[in-house]
Amino acid sequence: MLDWTTIRASYTAIYNWDAASLLARNLGNTIMNGQTTNLNGEFDFNQLYNKSKYLRLINNEGPVQKSTEPKRLQVKANPKDTASKKMKWIRNPKWQPAPGEATRFIGRIFLALKRVGVQWNEDLGTILPGYLDSTQFLGHNFRSGEPDWGFIFGAQPDSNKINGYGARGLLTHDTLFNDLIRQHFSQRINVTAQLSPYP
Repeated sequence: MLDWTTIRASYTAIYNWDAASLLARNLGNTIMNGQTTNLNGEFDFNQLYNKSKYLRLINNEGPVQKSTEPKRLQVKANPKDTASKKMKWIRNPKWQPAPGEATRFIGRIFLALKRVGVQWNEDLGTILPGYLDSTQFLGHNFRSGEPDWGFIFGAQPDSNKINGYGARGLLTHDTLFNDLIRQHFSQRINVTAQLSPYP
């Protein structure tokens, strides 16, 4: 029922560790993380309309073709009686009346929406200079437990967490240090639609 829709999602995490200069270890390291989330959706309304036999006839781009299939079928009144010549007419369940030009003209106005595409992107990042802790594996110190795995996989720390780093002595207090903690956030959504009431 949802084969007319396509949705793709992706998540990308970035984590960098820049070690402090050997001549100025007291100025600390610089750690940076980021996360990018993408969500793309495509909705093919043409394929949705074609699920209905009648709407498919209206939406057909070719010329109107009159149905030559008989509206009723002739069958034997008594199928068990092979000698019987009595016949009766029943409605053919597969027969579909073709819409006229006026019906197709009005119908195509209501079926003008053919395709909708939605693109959503969110990008966040944190640069944390003056970080005094050391690293052991994958930028993580197993003794102190910092930075946590959430930060390594792109989670953004709030001001309380950053202030907690400073209170525990993980951020430099050197008076010569003049770099700033920086965070960025951007969000973008793009919607496109294709309208085609006539071929």
